[in-house]
Amino acid sequence: FYGLPRNKDNITLVAEPWRVPDEVPFGAEALVPFRAGENVGWRLV
Repeated sequence: FYGLPRNKDNITLVAEPWRVPDEVPFGAEALVPFRAGENVGWRLV
């Protein structure tokens, strides 16, 4: 995809409610994630 090699790592998603944080620290700054403060049906483990 886009000429990049395929990732060899995996992620696992669990079907359970999870609240997206309002902000995520990033160095001296903070990022606001997509759907911040909302509940979603999947959680990354």
